[in-house]
Amino acid sequence: RNAVNATAGPLPDALLHEPVLAQARATPDAIAVRTPESALTYRQLVARASALAEKLTASGLRPGEPVAIWADKGWE
Repeated sequence: RNAVNATAGPLPDALLHEPVLAQARATPDAIAVRTPESALTYRQLVARASALAEKLTASGLRPGEPVAIWADKGWE
């Protein structure tokens, strides 16, 4: 079990969302998330994330402020 979990390695310098945005620019219509019930392209994923960002900004959140996340288990 320890050998399987031995995944230590250098961390990338990019922020978490940056590789996702890069992939979205390169292949916007490729599948980003797939579940047994549905699929979401990178274009759709970025659109959903942008809509959420707009709602947070409209509610008064400023850049750099932390956001708590409470969600049911799943990709949404």
